[in-house]
Amino acid sequence: LALNLRSGYVLSRIVVPVMLKQGSGAIVNVSSRAAVDHAAGMAAYAASKAAAVAMIDSLAADLKGTGVRVNSVLPSIIDTDANRRAMADADFTKWPKPEEIAHVILFLCGEEAELIHGVALPVYGNTCYLKLSGFESIVTDRSRVPGTAELSKGRVMRIHMYPSPQFALFGR
Repeated sequence: LALNLRSGYVLSRIVVPVMLKQGSGAIVNVSSRAAVDHAAGMAAYAASKAAAVAMIDSLAADLKGTGVRVNSVLPSIIDTDANRRAMADADFTKWPKPEEIAHVILFLCGEEAELIHGVALPVYGNTCYLKLSGFESIVTDRSRVPGTAELSKGRVMRIHMYPSPQFALFGR
């Protein structure tokens, strides 16, 4: 709970007043597929990730209409060396890479996503499923996510990664 829930709570309490004062900002919580897809043997982890998503959902409701956007991303197993070693028999070709998740986060922080607020966005492999108001959009090619190229050219001016890789805060 300390890493998956408390870190986001503490960071939000610090940055939300600053973002409200400037009238803009984006908070993206990196949760996990386990927040919504509860596997056997993962009770504590799934509960902490689900709690983090619930906290961000509540924060999004609190900040609606203020210019501060709040969302979560829910990656499946991330393609890292540690995960490959831990699950050597798994098909890691389907796992999202850290840089692919970063592209989704950058999109959510950019102007092209200004209407996206209060979303828990699954990022499972090379396909992102986004459900908003009963509509489903599928993006299968990361390079075609709107705003990715523009964002990489400096639209997001500051990216702050805090000690917890579970939480990223972006300001303009």
